[in-house]
Amino acid sequence: MALSQLDAFLRTRKGLTEKGGTHWVVGNEAGDMDSVACAIGFAYLSVFVNPSGPQWIPVVQTNRADLALRPENLLALHQAGIDAGSLCCLDDVHGFGDESQVILVDHNQVSGIFEKAHVVGIIDHHWDEQKHTNVPMRLICSPEYASSCASVLSLYFEPQLPKSPPLVRAVADLLLSAIFLDTSGLSDENDRTMKVDRMAADFLIKHSSFTNKEARTAYFQQLATAKSDTSQLTINQKLRRDYKAFKAKGSGSSTWAIGTASITEPLPAFLTDNVAEALTELQCFATKRALHLLFVLAGFVDAEGNSHRQLLCFSPSAEHNAQALGEALGAYREQKVDLVPLGLNKPSQLPNVYYAAWEQRDESVTRKQFIPIIQTLCATMENK
Repeated sequence: MALSQLDAFLRTRKGLTEKGGTHWVVGNEAGDMDSVACAIGFAYLSVFVNPSGPQWIPVVQTNRADLALRPENLLALHQAGIDAGSLCCLDDVHGFGDESQVILVDHNQVSGIFEKAHVVGIIDHHWDEQKHTNVPMRLICSPEYASSCASVLSLYFEPQLPKSPPLVRAVADLLLSAIFLDTSGLSDENDRTMKVDRMAADFLIKHSSFTNKEARTAYFQQLATAKSDTSQLTINQKLRRDYKAFKAKGSGSSTWAIGTASITEPLPAFLTDNVAEALTELQCFATKRALHLLFVLAGFVDAEGNSHRQLLCFSPSAEHNAQALGEALGAYREQKVDLVPLGLNKPSQLPNVYYAAWEQRDESVTRKQFIPIIQTLCATMENK
């Protein structure tokens, strides 16, 4: 692989972490391609908009050991001429202090070690959490209008960039990789590609390696294949590879700790032939993170090429009103949510856990839509 000038830029910015860097641009904790591309893209493109401005350090908000859990990201980085060793990962961030400033991309509520920093900007495409409402730059385009944060970021920078030099190919390729993954290759089916995504793709494609449709289709298929093949991963690794956690306010003064993990295979396959063993793995995962509920969202394509989505609701303890919340979600019939029970039986040797699984009738409903629904339901129930 020939390393690009983008790789050299990243190595330089990573070096700033050892010198007490104070300006960070951070993707969400799932560490998906959208978050990686947007963090890198913002840091790099801001140089052209404001050459004398802050030296933003892009951070992949996962530990370095977990980079291997996302082969689609490694493929996209290779396409852009970036060595994964040049990335700044969560465990590379040292000396983080109260004077640090953070820009959030692909999420709009600060989390983890970055909670101590001053949030000064947001570019996102998730539902607005109504946090950090007074930041100087706050661009949140809801998922109804953009499937990819890379699309929102690209259109933010497009009018600000100089005509010369042209956009670096590696940057265009990286941002397009995220857009391709989030829109199923700019597909017209299932409302995956929004107007904002098409506008951004039109801008990026002319600067990219994918100026013809055949090249775009072939590359997306490579990305999709890399993303869907998790056969070599353990259950714990599958849960970690695309994981997000959040707190949800319950009724009274209670709070729910919620985890969400996206996987790329049917739930029966994920649970393997030994359901008891698999649920024990889920119990360990949820207990280690002090979760009241863990939602596993399965999105996959069957042998006939049909897309499916399934949902698993799991609690490591039958207490905390977990079953009531699961039943409320199963009965929910708004915002395209229409769940049909999968009928997976709970092993008798695990009497104290709760879980329920459903097939989604409308596969356009993703984690972006489920999280605010879960938050709404949590608010109606006391966690006890």
